[in-house]
Amino acid sequence: MNHLKTDELNEEPTELEQTVGLLSRSAQIQERGVAKSLSVRMPYTVYATLKAMADHSGQSINKIAIQILRVGIDAVTDALPAEDANAIGKMRSALFLELSNASSDGKPFEQLGDE
Repeated sequence: MNHLKTDELNEEPTELEQTVGLLSRSAQIQERGVAKSLSVRMPYTVYATLKAMADHSGQSINKIAIQILRVGIDAVTDALPAEDANAIGKMRSALFLELSNASSDGKPFEQLGDE
């Protein structure tokens, strides 16, 4: 399926493998790029789990949350019927293009990797 960063044909680690590496302190991820802020309310149990993972790994909650979201998005995308996955993929591409154009027109943007 159309994963965020990996596909089945390459030798790169999957998002899940990268996340496990972060949490077990056997890997580092250096990521740079334009980012979009998002405020999310979450149950205490989810926050406590993210905080514990971040504290254990020595990473920021933001970095752990992004990795967990990527793993979950990949899993959900794989489980969707092809028609739904393709429709979401097209919408994602259009939104990404819109966001990319907005960040290149001189407006201020946030930088990922500076947390």
